[in-house]
Amino acid sequence: MARKKKGRARQGSGAITDWTRNGKKVGRKGFVDLPRVAGEKRQRKAFYGRSDEEVIAKMDEFRAQLRADIDVDASKQTVAQYLTQWLENVAALNLRAITLDSYERKIRCHIIPSIGGIPLKDLRPMHLSRLYSDVKNGKASRSVPHVHRVIHKALNDAVRHKLLPYNPASLVEVKHEEPAEMSVIPPDKLPAIVEALRSDWLYPLLYLALSTGARRGELCSLRWEDVDWAGSALRLRRSTQELPGGVRTTIKKLINLKVRGVVLGRTKTAMGKRVVRVSAEDLDLLRYQQHVQMKARQQAGSAWVETGLVFTTKKGMALRPSTVTNHWGLIRERVGAPGVRFHDLRHTHITALFKAGVHPKVVTERAGHSTSWFTMDRYGHVIPSMQEEAVQKFSGLMPKAVVEP
Repeated sequence: MARKKKGRARQGSGAITDWTRNGKKVGRKGFVDLPRVAGEKRQRKAFYGRSDEEVIAKMDEFRAQLRADIDVDASKQTVAQYLTQWLENVAALNLRAITLDSYERKIRCHIIPSIGGIPLKDLRPMHLSRLYSDVKNGKASRSVPHVHRVIHKALNDAVRHKLLPYNPASLVEVKHEEPAEMSVIPPDKLPAIVEALRSDWLYPLLYLALSTGARRGELCSLRWEDVDWAGSALRLRRSTQELPGGVRTTIKKLINLKVRGVVLGRTKTAMGKRVVRVSAEDLDLLRYQQHVQMKARQQAGSAWVETGLVFTTKKGMALRPSTVTNHWGLIRERVGAPGVRFHDLRHTHITALFKAGVHPKVVTERAGHSTSWFTMDRYGHVIPSMQEEAVQKFSGLMPKAVVEP
């Protein structure tokens, strides 16, 4: 039987060839030519899949988008005009307050000064490359991945609303920054650190950060009504977000900002809205916090503001997340955790779960991550030691091998 030539395109399907990674075939890939503009080089968009049929379906869908009726009048607006409207009419409805503020700053300080005057319909990958080059050569070189994320999201919506036939940001490769290296507290040091924290006014919050792995904003927004005393659980349903100084009036209106830069908003991800089981010790600590808060209420008198929050200022107001971070920074050396960030308390909890053999799906649910893949990818450094433990446990189950001399 005649063999099919490797990488040969199927008749009528367009240019479809083997998709390889590290020299090994992993699937098929195809290309579609983008609309040509006078004076520009030929550009193509790549599509990947496990089979020819999957690739062809993706290419056909993209060609249909190119042929679709584009809103000509709307696409005549400049990039600056589009992004301003997008920020107010689209982003404000879907983003958390702190994310919206960050997006507005990136658009105002980086994107508009570089490419704001270009008509949206004429925006090309080379313009975005120039934008990223401007950012990299400026004072905010680490902001390139963040700027790319903003413009990519905005242009995706432009495609969805038929203002553009394709997203030019998808054709520009940007090196994503590596996540900050985590500093996990070794298990043998935890008892001494917890003991040293007992006299601190934030002891209950810091202890819960270690014992539940909850994020800083989730703990700052925890209400007494979220504590399930009978079920030994905490319902994490929101997150305190603190906007930096100099919040613009436009953003204040969009997020309905009322309290000096502090907003009680939704959790970081959809999975972040979750129920976390707690121990008897955690509940005892929360009862102690109730007692501390009752005394603070009596001392504040009429100045007390009832918010229903578990962790508050001396007058009942919401704790600023930055207050928690700054306070931890002041005491971490004294309690025996130099170089450990507040967020590393969360990392310590999640790492301990993995080392205890807890199923990844359960760890993901407890952490409030969007997917188990993200959890495994972020905490992959724990896997080698887990494999060693697995081998040792399994070898104990296997009969000893007998080798004849």
